[in-house]
Amino acid sequence: MATIAVGTCGFYYTDWLGPVYPEGTAKKDYLPLYAERFSTVELRYLIWRKCLSMGVRYSYLTNPC
Repeated sequence: MATIAVGTCGFYYTDWLGPVYPEGTAKKDYLPLYAERFSTVELRYLIWRKCLSMGVRYSYLTNPC
């Protein structure tokens, strides 16, 4: 059976404070909280910017999705 992964084109939105992230959430905690709800996220910065391997590695290692 096929698997469907649901996510969004980002996770770093202050407009999500309240509806998605609890009020007062620190920006450093956005991705871990996002990962609790969604199984994937589009990493557009890999396409539009020079990839910073340490940043990608940190995101991968600190989040379960």
